[in-house]
Amino acid sequence: MLEACRVNSARHYDAVARAWGYLLGSSLHYGYFESGGESLEHATGSLTARMLERLRGIGPGTRVLDVGCGTGAPAQALARRLGCAVAGISPSTACIDIARATVPGDLAGLLHFELGDAQAMAFADQSFEAAWVMESSHLMLDKRRLFTELRRVLKPGGQVVLCDVVQTRELALAEVIARRDEFLLLARVFGRALMRPPALYASQARSAGFDQVEMLDLTAATAPTFVRWRANAATHRDTVVRLIGEPAWADFVAATHVLESLWSEQVLGYFLLTATSLFARRTPCKSTSR
Repeated sequence: MLEACRVNSARHYDAVARAWGYLLGSSLHYGYFESGGESLEHATGSLTARMLERLRGIGPGTRVLDVGCGTGAPAQALARRLGCAVAGISPSTACIDIARATVPGDLAGLLHFELGDAQAMAFADQSFEAAWVMESSHLMLDKRRLFTELRRVLKPGGQVVLCDVVQTRELALAEVIARRDEFLLLARVFGRALMRPPALYASQARSAGFDQVEMLDLTAATAPTFVRWRANAATHRDTVVRLIGEPAWADFVAATHVLESLWSEQVLGYFLLTATSLFARRTPCKSTSR
């Protein structure tokens, strides 16, 4: 179990949201690199496309929940390409403010953003045909609660498409201790997080009432992201330093090297999960007495 904690995620993202637009790009997520030579903008679009192609039957008249919507770029892509309505939630006031302010006029009727906790959502049962969870689940310490809530707000047969950083190798205690400073650095830069193995994601999804659970390993295809983030840090150094300060800028650059190492040593990786909500929740058979 890898837990880089002690930093509240909402407070953290409120502080860094604008700076990360320069560091991570407007989509605020990893890229999918088919050749390794693509620009970050192209690669982040490719990752979004990989998720979009896994959604079935989503179009005009349907609703998609965007969990951890960031500043709204993926939600815009969903609405524009599929014609669906999208409700985005985030615990970060800064992210929600940016998402609302950047809604294109032609999508205004399809996009809605609000503050929300994915582990205790305000939406009614069976409100959505699909849920989109892009690089936000690692910030939620209770994965079981996340999938239980997704199952609740999805209609029967509704889909989950989730991608995120995962733990791909168990660490011995000695290695955890040796890497302590690296994990603390990641906590400072990326906020409180809990990385879990892909198998745990799959088992939690099934226990919450999902089937047709599939996992796709995107670790190698996302690895070039870190070089692009460092290039952005160099290009936009002055602007980022004005927003979050020199120490935070330097920490970000150092953190990209740590992540690159964890990728290459197969400690962390990147997976895409798809699952479908069962039409009826399985319940244990009850014995009856006569």
